[in-house]
Amino acid sequence: MDIYRRLMKEMEGEIRRDEPMSAHTWLGVGGPADLFVSPRDRDELARGVAILAEEGIPFLVIGNGSNVVVRDKGIRGAVLTLTRALNTFAIDGRIIRAGAGMGLSRLIDSSLDHSLRGLEFAAGIPGTVGGAVKVNAGSHGGEIGGSIRSVDLMDASGETFARRAEDLGFSYRTSLISRDWIILEAEIELEEGDGEEGRRRIAELLGERRRTQPTGRSAGCIFRNPKGAAAGMLIDRAGLKGLRVGGARVSERHANFILTEPGASADDVIDLITQVREQVERRSGVELELEVEIVGQD
Repeated sequence: MDIYRRLMKEMEGEIRRDEPMSAHTWLGVGGPADLFVSPRDRDELARGVAILAEEGIPFLVIGNGSNVVVRDKGIRGAVLTLTRALNTFAIDGRIIRAGAGMGLSRLIDSSLDHSLRGLEFAAGIPGTVGGAVKVNAGSHGGEIGGSIRSVDLMDASGETFARRAEDLGFSYRTSLISRDWIILEAEIELEEGDGEEGRRRIAELLGERRRTQPTGRSAGCIFRNPKGAAAGMLIDRAGLKGLRVGGARVSERHANFILTEPGASADDVIDLITQVREQVERRSGVELELEVEIVGQD
């Protein structure tokens, strides 16, 4: 029995073959995944991971594809999406347990519904709770790692375990969460406060984003800010706003964003990233580090 037929037999979630990843990334680029698996719930996720491990099939976990570039040749093995299986929310006083597949914007909104504050800084950051925790997403002086108490995880064989926040090494746009671990759920501690005041603060932050960041297809910021500087400023100083490769171009409004047009390819995006890094290093001596993740077959 091949792996597709086995997954179809033993799981009730959605299983697809040769799924174009361009349909699952914010940039709208990327070739097909051999298998695309959307488990129904946490137990089925564990079963699917165990099956893939038994069959020796590598897998990649994605949230809603907001911070990833999938190469044009696609992904060999399986892609697991968690937005169905782990879209959970529970609250006990000031403590929230949020599933990794929950949208970050929904988490913020739900916390304010319960008069809990502390996540307003993340308003407008795309992605899911799991993705935000993995990279310690942040903005406006705040980082999600500062509110995390613990994280439930699953290893590549389907076994689950927990780690306390102090063991996860949260720092600027990174953590010690292994690429081989699947984030299942985060325990988050917030402060009691005025939910409506929080919503007014969010409106201010979103207004600022609309004024300073582009609309259109993008993956958010492409590069991490180097110490003491802003990546967008360095790109702008290198005269790269509007630089284009095929259907991808550097935003004229915010130089740390790359926008894609219909017909763009992952090669366009990756070639443009390479040109920007080379020219910024030549101009300023700074080697920019990626904030997005490039995955798939070379």
